[in-house]
Amino acid sequence: MIAKLPAWAAYVLPFGLFLLLTTIESHLPPNLYPVFYAVKIAIVGGVLIALRGSFPEARPGGGGWAWATALGVALFFLWIFVDTHTPHFAFLGTRTAFNPSREIASPLGRFWFLAVRFLGLVVVAPLVEELFYRNFLLRFISDMDDFRKVPLGTFSVPALLISSGVFALSHPEWLAAAIFALALCGLLRYTKNFWTCILAHGVTNLLLGVYVLHTAQWQYW
Repeated sequence: MIAKLPAWAAYVLPFGLFLLLTTIESHLPPNLYPVFYAVKIAIVGGVLIALRGSFPEARPGGGGWAWATALGVALFFLWIFVDTHTPHFAFLGTRTAFNPSREIASPLGRFWFLAVRFLGLVVVAPLVEELFYRNFLLRFISDMDDFRKVPLGTFSVPALLISSGVFALSHPEWLAAAIFALALCGLLRYTKNFWTCILAHGVTNLLLGVYVLHTAQWQYW
């Protein structure tokens, strides 16, 4: 655990690092992307492990696992359907859209890249984003004096709208992301279990990753 950090920093630091490194990787040539992505996951994953004792309210426990799994599946289908019918805006950016079949000649290299890519997609990204958006930001906006006094699953309407709006604006698929964020806030309100959000997010991302590989829709990668 990293000592002497303000309470908010443990939630913001992994997210900030993830966002910074993702921004950098989007400007790299394709031949550097696999290595840089692995470095990003190693750095952010290491920070999450170092800070693991900083989130006492997020200890595993409680129920809602079946609801979370079902919601994650539903949100995958919703994400694809909604984004297909939603205009995109240049100011929201685009994804790297890296095609490993074209850019990595070695089958073994592709295997290891996909293993790391799915680790980031299914584990690291959900942890980083849920810690920031649903664990920290919802509660911080609800009580800026001491967000840790706000129980998980308890949040104000402004917190719901602002956190979901920020989440939406951080994704090219802005409308699908807004609906996704609102749904996960509802799940957290219902279960009071932070890990159900991790599970639902991970399930959606897993299915998106499989969909990308199956359909070559690299814009979701």
